[in-house]
Amino acid sequence: VSSEDRSSQSELPGWLETAHECAWGGISCTANIVDSIDLSDHNLEGHIPDDLGLLTELTYLDLGDNALTGTIPSSIGQLTELVFLELGINELTGTIPDDLGQLTALGILYLDNNALAGTIPSWLGQLTSLTLLSLRGNALDGTIPSSLGQLKALGTLSLSSNKLNGTIPDDLGFLTALTYLDLNRNALTGTLPSSLGQLMTVTSLDLSSNKLNGTIPDDLGVLSKLAILNLRANAL
Repeated sequence: VSSEDRSSQSELPGWLETAHECAWGGISCTANIVDSIDLSDHNLEGHIPDDLGLLTELTYLDLGDNALTGTIPSSIGQLTELVFLELGINELTGTIPDDLGQLTALGILYLDNNALAGTIPSWLGQLTSLTLLSLRGNALDGTIPSSLGQLKALGTLSLSSNKLNGTIPDDLGFLTALTYLDLNRNALTGTLPSSLGQLMTVTSLDLSSNKLNGTIPDDLGVLSKLAILNLRANAL
């Protein structure tokens, strides 16, 4: 990872010096072992280095809001202690590597606002500690995997502004901790599943700008916590 200009370097004290890495800006350590990296919004460019996979005690990695390019390195799958991974708002390409399926401790995953392609991997349903999953603003296609219904702790699911097609899986109704569901600006078809009426904690539901048809199911009428409902630009 490189810095775009010297002003960014000035925000990272200790970098380019001989100081121990635990004294570098954006780096935190426990017992002199790096366990947290926060380099968000630092005008970073270039590829994410494979060597990050060697930091096996890392629990927090935030490289969001930069200008990083290339693919997500599969070596990140070696960071099995990660609970927070933020790679959003970059220029990353390629597919979501299967190796990330090993991150079973992960609670928050941001891959949004990149240029990722391919399908949403079904193994995401195995990351049952997830409370937030954001893949919005990419070029992901294919269907929404029904395995996402296994994420019982999930509070936020954002898949908007992709190229997703097919129907909304009934299994999303199993996400009983969900408060925010955003599937807008895709090419989803079929009817609204009545199982969405099981999302008793949901406060925001956005299914707008798709190709949904049929009627609005009566089951949605029991969502007493729902404050925002957007179904516009469909064929309902």
